Amino acid sequence: KELYVEKVRAVSSFDVSPTSISYHPMLVIGPPDCLTKGLEDIAECPDYRLDDPSFEPFIGQRVLFNRYNGNPLVPELSVPGKIVKIYESETGEARYEAEMLYTQRFVNGKYEPCIIESDTGSWSYPDNCMLTNVTPERRLVTNLTRADLSLPYGAWTPKERAYVGDLELEGGEGSGTYGDEYVFKHNQADTYLTEGYTEYIEVEFAEALYPVAFEAGANRGGGSLVSIKALIPCEACGDDEDHWQLMYKGQAQKEKYAETNGKGFYFQFDEDICRPSFKANVFRFEFDTSAETGIADYNYLDYIKFVGGTELAPAMLRTTGLDGATNNKIRYIPHPEAYGQDIFQLAAFDCGGDRLRSSEPGTITIEILPQKDDPIGYTIPSEPSIVCGTDESDDIELVFVAEQLDGEEISLSLLDDEDIAEVVSRGSPYYVEESGRTLVNMTIAFKANCDPALDSAPDRKQHVRFELKDGAGSTVVVDAEILVIKEDKNYISPVTLITTYSMFGFNALACVLSLLWIFVYRESAVVRAAQVPFLALIVFGAFISSLAIIFITVDDSISQEFADFSCMATVWLYSIGFMITTAALYAKLYRIERLFDLDFGHRMAFGDKESRERYKNRVSQSTLSRHIAAWVAGDVVICLVWTFYQPLKFERTVTSTWNKGEPIESYGMCDSELSLVFVSIFIVYHLVALFRLARMSYVCTEKKISGAFSEAKYIRFSVFGATQLFLLSIPLMFVVSDPESTVFLRSGLVFLNDASILAFLMVPKVYFSIFGLSNDGLGAEIIIANSGSGSGSGSKGTRKAQARPSFTQNPSYFHTVGVDSTADP
Repeated sequence: KELYVEKVRAVSSFDVSPTSISYHPMLVIGPPDCLTKGLEDIAECPDYRLDDPSFEPFIGQRVLFNRYNGNPLVPELSVPGKIVKIYESETGEARYEAEMLYTQRFVNGKYEPCIIESDTGSWSYPDNCMLTNVTPERRLVTNLTRADLSLPYGAWTPKERAYVGDLELEGGEGSGTYGDEYVFKHNQADTYLTEGYTEYIEVEFAEALYPVAFEAGANRGGGSLVSIKALIPCEACGDDEDHWQLMYKGQAQKEKYAETNGKGFYFQFDEDICRPSFKANVFRFEFDTSAETGIADYNYLDYIKFVGGTELAPAMLRTTGLDGATNNKIRYIPHPEAYGQDIFQLAAFDCGGDRLRSSEPGTITIEILPQKDDPIGYTIPSEPSIVCGTDESDDIELVFVAEQLDGEEISLSLLDDEDIAEVVSRGSPYYVEESGRTLVNMTIAFKANCDPALDSAPDRKQHVRFELKDGAGSTVVVDAEILVIKEDKNYISPVTLITTYSMFGFNALACVLSLLWIFVYRESAVVRAAQVPFLALIVFGAFISSLAIIFITVDDSISQEFADFSCMATVWLYSIGFMITTAALYAKLYRIERLFDLDFGHRMAFGDKESRERYKNRVSQSTLSRHIAAWVAGDVVICLVWTFYQPLKFERTVTSTWNKGEPIESYGMCDSELSLVFVSIFIVYHLVALFRLARMSYVCTEKKISGAFSEAKYIRFSVFGATQLFLLSIPLMFVVSDPESTVFLRSGLVFLNDASILAFLMVPKVYFSIFGLSNDGLGAEIIIANSGSGSGSGSKGTRKAQARPSFTQNPSYFHTVGVDSTADP
């Protein structure tokens, strides 16, 4: 991998100018930005680099931009920042989002965050670094173009051009403007006289790697890099503090400097390093800027590239320590449980010198003596798990492995356990000799113990033990844990099932009793007046609608296919049953309203034969049956389109999972992508049917037609209740998300709708049959007359009618309702 500097940790010195970041150490961060083409003034890495088309700004690059970009009311204020986002505008032009650099000022003995603010077009430090309202959002500036950006002089250079001797170089409070890591206090003599360098910089990369190489660029004063060190974390070196390990040591590259920077070319360091045997991401680069031994110039540093690997290359062992002492000892640690002969080779190299020069390799042979060890046991997979109640399988095959490193004989056997999962099959032990080891494999298939008591077990684990014995008599019992994942699918509880089935049972019983009563009393005046075919059809529709309750309670505990079937069966049964009931009620009321209409009755009594036939057909059985069939066909068409285009499916939603994503809780609901569309169509269609029925009930009530004929008053109550339930169910379906509550709610709505229709329809009929009918509406005297009893007569008088009431056979009836039978039609 190749990485660029992510962060500066420390620096020896730099030219402190808080309002400018030119020559600041932070300019070492990121890829090179002074290595450009077409610029004559490459030595200074000038701020007009953006004029070069080949120069591309990059994420993280330090730039200067207008603090108040896009605000014409405030003078432009150039502030330092970094690019955080590059994107294209609608015209394809590059746009930049930049963030003002973090700034701070020294207050009461410590640095406090501040933000640059000024309305004069210029700023000074620390006066314009405000301590209030310092938020990350206020540092962001968006929609910058390439023309809105400018660049600082883009390389770090030390404060002094050369070695200045025993002089304290201190940055003061201003050096910490952009972070504590830039505060410095350094004396060149302290390091030059003892270690041969005058300046340094410590940098950090994003990832720790095994170092392979370094590359560094300088547009001026290159060649002064004389040593590179890697920081060894204390845990890696077994000490209480971190240490620096030398990876490169050399002299200043004066000749290369003269051939590159001396002639206006870019300098790049690419010397070999002594590769350490540990990962590192913090390094120290040391420079000799003295005139005597180094490069006495403005020693710029543009970038540092770190080349490293994720895997350790052949180990590089230093024979000379940091203190110069010779170390000719190697500590050899064999791998755990290894035995037998091990061979490796060693060769000597000059660290950081010519990699082609080395000594002849020397071979070392080590004999590792075996030790008596207990056998080792484990399972494959190492963390077995069984999922209960899935469509796949609740079985698992475990491979029990017994391993003896000493080559002794070994046996493996399964032990009984009181909570062991059920053994489905057991294979024979399989012996393998491998590199002096003895392996025994035995495959055993288990079936999950999905006992309900497992639901409350906090670890959901079952234990299977197997025993290992070797030839030396060592015995080891290995406890293998099998994680049993039992998904709580939130099936409908028995209480809810009993309740909903009771709802259906009540309605079904009411329908059966109603049909029996209609059949037994079919010749009575009250039942005949109620129109037996329509009365039976209404009861039949209520029964079909109530059947939906059974399918509402179905889930995938039986099978996925039956659950999917039940989803659409619920829609078919309820919608068709509802429409049969509603359309039959409407047809029944429509016929009665027509028969008791004065104009209609007059034409039926005194019109010519053709006219009577035409009006008679309007209320005939066949005509009204076609009316009912047409309305039911509308529901059938909607159901067919829904079923064949995108039917409801029973789908599960996982609400909770185990460590590896195994579902442990879910709920199931009927759903499809267009379910809301089809439900909306049904709602509109059914509401239209209900409003038509309500209107017809109102008309019959206004004409004061006897309840024995029309039941308009009771139907009004029923329609009002059904409409209320219908409208109430719409928001409740969205509010109630619990599956069990949803089932109870839907079943209850269907039950109440059908039960109310049966109650308002049948109870008055039974009452009139038992206690008789009072003369309280149009047509009541006909029923009383034809029942052979007077007002208030009981069931014996109404059980058998004397004659069928007929307006066409009894035109004198119209005199009783105020129509002159001799009048002109």
